[in-house]
Amino acid sequence: MNDYESFFSFLEKNQPYFNMDDILVVSHLDTDGVTSLSLFKKFYEDKNPHLKIIQQLDDECIDEISNMPQKNVIILDSGSLKLNSIKKKLSNKNRVIIIDHHEIEDDCQLPENIIFINPFLFGINGSKEISTAGISYLILKELNPEIKKFIYLSLIGAFGDYQYQNNFLYLNRILQQEAVDNKIVIVRKELNIFRLNSQPLSFTLTFSGDFKIPKLYRKESYVYEFLKKLNIDGKKTFSQIDGNQQKKLVNAIKKITPFHLRKYLFSYHILIHPNLLNDEGKLYEAKEISTYLNGLSRLFNVKLGIDFCLDLCNNLTEVKIENKKYKSQISNAMKIYYDMRANGTVFENDLIIYINYKDKLNPNLVGILSSMLTKGGIEQTKKIVIISAYQKNNFKLSFRVHNKSNYNLNNLARKLVENYGGEAGGHKQASGAVTKKEHEEEIIKKIKQIDENILNSNF
Repeated sequence: MNDYESFFSFLEKNQPYFNMDDILVVSHLDTDGVTSLSLFKKFYEDKNPHLKIIQQLDDECIDEISNMPQKNVIILDSGSLKLNSIKKKLSNKNRVIIIDHHEIEDDCQLPENIIFINPFLFGINGSKEISTAGISYLILKELNPEIKKFIYLSLIGAFGDYQYQNNFLYLNRILQQEAVDNKIVIVRKELNIFRLNSQPLSFTLTFSGDFKIPKLYRKESYVYEFLKKLNIDGKKTFSQIDGNQQKKLVNAIKKITPFHLRKYLFSYHILIHPNLLNDEGKLYEAKEISTYLNGLSRLFNVKLGIDFCLDLCNNLTEVKIENKKYKSQISNAMKIYYDMRANGTVFENDLIIYINYKDKLNPNLVGILSSMLTKGGIEQTKKIVIISAYQKNNFKLSFRVHNKSNYNLNNLARKLVENYGGEAGGHKQASGAVTKKEHEEEIIKKIKQIDENILNSNF
């Protein structure tokens, strides 16, 4: 049973422990990790904390943390699967605080100097209801009211972990309402088109990754004529045209959309308030900011990511430049995918699609590519998508499945690598694993043997 009252009481009880010096803050290399780290950087800005970003909290990483000089450690967006290792290897620290929202699999009694904060302890599904950035915000805003102006980071972190599925669930909804009340974000029901208010209409109507308008999707010349007949400048965003033109455009799109698809034509957009991000009348979705941060993480440009989190307006131009580099890498990866499809090196059956990029892919892109396959960015599928690539001497894997699936990919990832000294973690519908490259052949053999019995077992 969800025990929200006890969860909030637990957060309040542990707030005083964050008043400390000599601090190391460790966080995960993704959007939720970077937004969480940014909140703590702001909170401890007078104490000069040491910030460390990690790809995976494995035993080697915990050993490294143990050998670092800081006596107080905060671990963000990781740790729920490594409690026993943390207890054993970080006993030399004065205080260790773990804030995470992933499922807990370690059965571990922790000593008093280790504080573990996770909504799953209170029957709350942290995979769906709140991000680590959201938990961090709830704690820190009570200790320093200045943090309240950064509430948008809690929503961006949630988008980064795909917690917005047409709406937010309870805890994220509370954060969303607070952000609306404080004029940090705006929530509007508009055309279900990603980047509607920040990119030119000629582009968004042609290449929308959310709802694809059949008569417009990937038909550039038709879109050009469509907007021309309406006397609408295709170089402008939806927010840059006047109210009458907006109504005219919406009505015209309704007319060309088949009746059975019209129920998908509108959705709620969570937009960063123009008081925070003013760019010539353009409006940016929290989801879009999340994709920018994800790209910066994949390019290892975490410093710019943190700067952007804490000052959206003054860092936007540089972030867009970096985003072009990221898109170029994604485009190249997609080309390789289609080539592999054509030459028959993609493994596929009724349950899974498996793509092994080997050394042809930046390993930080395996997650985003598997998400694109399941969410329609390339060619939407309801199968389990597994993508792998080399990461120096390691073999990195990403697992994704459509959000309506009941398969537990967290368990699947762990089962595949646990006999090879590998590490795995994540959520039921999105997980990852890393093991040594020398085990590649055995792992691939196991992947090709996945069937319903394996997926439905409790391992």
